[in-house]
Amino acid sequence: MSTTTPLLMTKLYVPPVRAKLISRPRLIERLANGLTRPFTLISAPAGSGKTTLIGEWRMSDRGRACPLAWLSLDSEDNDPTRFLTYLIAALQTLHSTIGESALALLQSTPPLPLHSILTALINDLSAIPTPFATALDDYHFIVAPPIHEALAFLLDHLPPQMHLLIATRADPPLPLARWRARNQLAEIRAADLRFTPDEAAAFFNHVMGLDLSAEDIAALEQRTEGWIAGLQLAALSMQGSEDVSGFIAAFTGSHRFIVDYLIEEVLDRQPESTQSFLLLTSILDRMTGSLCDALTGRTDGQAMLQELEQANLFVSALDYERRWYRYHQLFAAVLRSRLQQMYPDHLSELHRRAARWLEQNGTVSEAIGHALAGRDQDHAARLVEQNAMPMLMRGEVITLLDWIKAVGALVADRPWLAIYRAWAFMLTSQLDRVEPALQQAERCIPPDDATIEVREMLGHIAAIRAYLASQQGDARRTIDLAHQALEYLPESDAAVRSVIAFTLGGACWLNGALTEASRAFAEASRMGKAAGNVHVAVPAICSLAELLIVQGQLQRAAEAYREALQMATQADGRPLPVAARAYVGLGQLLYERGDLEAATHMTQQGIELGHQWGNVENMVAGRVTLARIKQAQGDPDSAQAAMVEAEQLLSAHPLFPWGSSWVGAFHVHLWLAQGNLAAAARWVQESGMTINDETSFPRGAAHLAFARVLLAQGAYDEALIWLERLLHMAETTGQGGRGIEILALQALAFQAKGDVPRALTALQRALSLAQPEGYVRLFLDEGTPMRLLISDFRFWIEKQQGSRRGENSDILQRYVDQLLAAFPQAESQAETSQSRIQNLVEPLSDRELEVLRLLAAGKSNQEIADELVLAVGTVKKHVSNISGKLSAQNRTQCVARARELNLL
Repeated sequence: MSTTTPLLMTKLYVPPVRAKLISRPRLIERLANGLTRPFTLISAPAGSGKTTLIGEWRMSDRGRACPLAWLSLDSEDNDPTRFLTYLIAALQTLHSTIGESALALLQSTPPLPLHSILTALINDLSAIPTPFATALDDYHFIVAPPIHEALAFLLDHLPPQMHLLIATRADPPLPLARWRARNQLAEIRAADLRFTPDEAAAFFNHVMGLDLSAEDIAALEQRTEGWIAGLQLAALSMQGSEDVSGFIAAFTGSHRFIVDYLIEEVLDRQPESTQSFLLLTSILDRMTGSLCDALTGRTDGQAMLQELEQANLFVSALDYERRWYRYHQLFAAVLRSRLQQMYPDHLSELHRRAARWLEQNGTVSEAIGHALAGRDQDHAARLVEQNAMPMLMRGEVITLLDWIKAVGALVADRPWLAIYRAWAFMLTSQLDRVEPALQQAERCIPPDDATIEVREMLGHIAAIRAYLASQQGDARRTIDLAHQALEYLPESDAAVRSVIAFTLGGACWLNGALTEASRAFAEASRMGKAAGNVHVAVPAICSLAELLIVQGQLQRAAEAYREALQMATQADGRPLPVAARAYVGLGQLLYERGDLEAATHMTQQGIELGHQWGNVENMVAGRVTLARIKQAQGDPDSAQAAMVEAEQLLSAHPLFPWGSSWVGAFHVHLWLAQGNLAAAARWVQESGMTINDETSFPRGAAHLAFARVLLAQGAYDEALIWLERLLHMAETTGQGGRGIEILALQALAFQAKGDVPRALTALQRALSLAQPEGYVRLFLDEGTPMRLLISDFRFWIEKQQGSRRGENSDILQRYVDQLLAAFPQAESQAETSQSRIQNLVEPLSDRELEVLRLLAAGKSNQEIADELVLAVGTVKKHVSNISGKLSAQNRTQCVARARELNLL
């Protein structure tokens, strides 16, 4: 189903300037000078000439030199998505590629914050090399606070080459005082727009051809206070008048009086056919000939509009082809008032005729408005039902909720309306209202009805409940409902099925069902690509990549991330904000491979795009990755700062029930790397974790953090019990990547206990699994204990294999050599080992005997002892020399140690 809707292009046209126009160079100069500031506000009552002034400026030499994007606003533009869509469409009249990223973000499910979408738009605008202006006409129609907030954000971050003009009847609720104080605001007010006596004389005598005296002109200018609409109305009334002086003498009163009085004068002077045409078409905001014919029953609509414009009868063309027109708003208001007085019974039928014509000509939004105004609730409800899903996909949920509210009681009898209302509640985070709307829909569905449409309704209901369950962290219920929804929904409903497949994948993953999660993500990606919806396809591919990382398949994960990145890159090479997740993912993989510089670049780009996207989970993951990179680069302060930022983001925007434990697990790793065991132990205490807890997939990172703290505290037996349980879960659920990390920690635990054979066996399993995928940092991040253990392993495999070495042994040994070379200060360590080799050739010193005693007793100096023993093969001959100097128990343990290392 398409998620696009035709735009009213007349909203994007600068209204043409009349041929007979009073030039106002003083105001043109003010407008031109205002371009040196970010923002110009033209605020004045109706009929003051605001729109005409901008049009005249555009036709001037300085105006033509500055490209102008134009947007005429109306009351329907109070939906933030519609407003931004039209704003981007206006900007695209200048550069066709502006806002492509922002338009894609507008289709995100759930909707993203407006600031995130505007950030993407601002970045596009910043790339425009030359100055340009954007005009928002009739901004007084906008009353939605989110749009005011969005516009304030835009103005606060406006690129220097862009200038914004706003024409409005009343000052908008924007921080105007702040911008005035900063000299960022230019203003043109009602007093500025009033005709001067000279301008009034030119208007009456040259434009309207009245030949009035200076005294008469001065009287009219004084009584209208230079109000342009009042002067125009007076001029129309005086045309053909036999007593102009008498008319001027009687001319007085407020704007409201002037309008009422003079419109009656104007209308009374028109032929009956013209009066009828004016009244019957006054309900329209925009008019074209065939639409007018549909309302009047005549065939001369286009000719009448042209005649009215030529007669200066408050009709303005909206395009240069003069196909679409509108009445002056004051004139239209009075016409509608007269229509209500004279033909009240005609109003509903006129609106219904307009609704039918607009529907047939693809202008659904205005059609619904007229259907509602014509009290044709059934027609309005049908139009809402037909267009609700595309609106949900476009993010126009506020307008949709307004429409559903407008059709009122019909929701109780139309299940689709209740279903769409539930979707809208879901997407606007009104979660407590979702289930009542679904139950209302279910009450409307006959219990024994099994038609295709009913099955589709049931599919939507199950899909919404699955989405709700996922938001509440109930993975099992999400999976059940998602499967139920997919059984009901037709294959053709790619829009809903892709979202459900993605939701199902996440729930299966969190439930530990990785095979099912993989299938669901692949399906979501396929359907998202087929539908051209990158905001389903790209996250689905990235989720698949993250799943591959958990499974230990780093190379396939990198390929998936690159595919996502390609899909999220625009034709001009710029990435869409949704590419943030792929950038951060590739940063994580580059970090694991040990390429810290490239990992930094990728991760920072992902964080920047994440801010544009507004995806908190991605921004948190990016900072966690950056913290790990900074720690590896020897910058612990920056690492801590990045981790604190991640925790603050998570605190302000909770992701899911276990999000804090996921981030906390990485902070534990960082604390331990920096020697802050107290902070790590405090985290474990606050989490309440014990080795008797149930293991679960979502808390896998936290479980590993707990194991690291146990190791750091010297609780080796407890750590091994815990790690064995984690390894069993990893192996039974296909978590190959997590299994490698668990095996590495097991090896360290056995090493700490002095159980070298089991330590080397566990390490061998870990290295054999890690080598094909190129793991590096998983081992390096464990520090000196891992370096010593890998040194043990290097010597062990060399002695054990002997002449029976094969290709696999050579590959593994090269991998071990690569890891040892990657540890910090590897060269100086090698020199130290060499010097110790020379020392051991001579009879052992008292210190060396003490080292061996500590080795045999398993004391804390074990690292030094290991390095001494492993660094020299000639230790064989020294074992017998020291045997008489050690106790029987220590001698036995030391000899056993040497044999384990194949030194005896």
